[in-house]
Order: sequence, then C-alpha cells, then structure tokens
Amino acid sequence: MTTEKTTDDIQTEPLTTTTAPETKGRDASETTGATPRRDRFGRALRRADFEIMAPAGSREAMMAAVRSGADSVYFGVGELNMRAHSTGDFTRADLPALTRLLHENGVKAYLTVNTVLYDEDMEEMRTLVAEAKAAGIDAVIVSDPAAMT
Repeated sequence: MTTEKTTDDIQTEPLTTTTAPETKGRDASETTGATPRRDRFGRALRRADFEIMAPAGSREAMMAAVRSGADSVYFGVGELNMRAHSTGDFTRADLPALTRLLHENGVKAYLTVNTVLYDEDMEEMRTLVAEAKAAGIDAVIVSDPAAMT
C-alpha cells in the first residue's frame, strides 16, 4: 500500500551537514596536507570556487542532497519537466515549501523547465515561472530558448 505524500511530510527544520564550517572555502592542502587540485591555469582550487548541484526527482532525493552537502538542488514540476512521467513527485503547490526547506538549510533552489516548448505551452511556462519567482526560486534552468521570452 502506498501513501500520497504532501508538503506536510517535508522536514522543515534546518539540517546539519558533514562539512565543517571552519574548512569550507579552504583548499585541500590547508586541511589535509594533501597537494591541492589545480585549475587549467595552475591556480589551487578552493571549495568556494565551485558549486555542488544535485538533482532531485523526489523528496527523498532532495533530502539526501541536502544532507550530503549540496550547494544547490534542481528539480522540475508538472508537465514542463522531462521527468514528469517518471517521478511526478513535485507540484506547483509544493514550490513555496520546497524553496523554504532548501533555503533554511543554506541550499539554493533551481527549477528546471527542460522540455521543448510549443506555442500551446507558453502560457503554462509563464505561469510556472511567475509562481517560481513568487516562491523565491533562485534560478530557472531551461533547455528551450523560447522559455527566455
């Protein structure tokens, strides 16, 4: 027997991550004595130089990403999401709660609108992006340039 999950099922208190605050942003040689990784120009890479972004097709995956120290999580809602028929876990109504959950844990929230958009999709896309903006989504990841109009 399966049960339907609601936004009430989402854990809303901030989580602790395994990244110690005193080491965040420092390179590996400062914390472990190891030789630091270098970019293509020979500069030592620091943790603050990159962002760990994780996908979330379900609430469980979102919480795993938060607990694992992701800097940002991307997810889709509704029919404008390539995984709409495989997961179908998030809805537009979930946007405020999901965004709040991620932000309370210091994680950025990215919404994907990653389908090919046809003329009949444009109004739905604009409504979704407006709702995402109202919910405080940090960015929208698009695959079709029509979404930028």
